[in-house]
Amino acid sequence: MLTVIPASARTDCDTVKEEDGRDAYEICKAKEDEDKVKDDIKDFEKEMEDERERIEDFYQDLLDRIEDKKKRIDRDLERKEDDEDDEYRDMRDDDADKDELSLQKLKLKEVQNERKAAKKYFDTWIKIIKSREKYEDSLIDLKEVEYEYEKRGGDTDTIKWY
Repeated sequence: MLTVIPASARTDCDTVKEEDGRDAYEICKAKEDEDKVKDDIKDFEKEMEDERERIEDFYQDLLDRIEDKKKRIDRDLERKEDDEDDEYRDMRDDDADKDELSLQKLKLKEVQNERKAAKKYFDTWIKIIKSREKYEDSLIDLKEVEYEYEKRGGDTDTIKWY
């Protein structure tokens, strides 16, 4: 019994089946399926590349804002440190009372300590943000390989944790 397939629904593999038999048809279908999987993976990778760019832009904007604030605060504290240092030198040059001089030196040290602490604070935030961006980039890597694994028949349901 011969089944007639309308020309509009025929595929190259249908022609192969008629001309070369069932085994050739199976090989042709397997190649078609593989080409479809490759196309799907390529499309998904493009989506993930767009996601990478969005994440990169987000974190770069965040880092820029933090860097700006860090510079602004450091500049303010540097001015304050210079003022306190100038005051200390003036007092020392004017032979100020020992207690006044000690108090001024303490004020200077407090500003220096605040400046050091501010640097550590902002540097730690920057480190965390860069780590977070790297983590999110790694998750995209995982999504890509997970997608390919699933497209090729793998089961990832047992190891989802994120």
